Amino acid sequence: MHCGMNAAPAGTPGWPRALTRACLSTCMGDRNGRVEARSDGVSEFLIRQQIFTASPPCGDYILGSTGVSWNVDRTNGDGTVMRISVGERNKKSALAALLSLAEGDKTDAWEPVGTNSYRLIKRHRPR
Repeated sequence: MHCGMNAAPAGTPGWPRALTRACLSTCMGDRNGRVEARSDGVSEFLIRQQIFTASPPCGDYILGSTGVSWNVDRTNGDGTVMRISVGERNKKSALAALLSLAEGDKTDAWEPVGTNSYRLIKRHRPR
């Protein structure tokens, strides 16, 4: 039970819609989801599920690091990548380039999180 505040108000469907803003900020914290206030006074939240893969689909962009600089690579589908941007010293600039390229090509943007594991940063691919 979250803070004892998860009882649904009259006429409202149950959890998670019935959680109040106070309960969310106390129990969940804004770092786990987004709190939205609705006109009827009920708060909703969305928890972003992280997506991982061992091999991003062909054509997707990957943010890579050499330890000193940041690179943007594009997957070729056969396990290889084509380097698009090389030697960016600022991660934020490389990330901005990555997101811009992925949005323009309607593909996804990924970042490595270990050996042969990638985390989805932003989805632009049509579902």
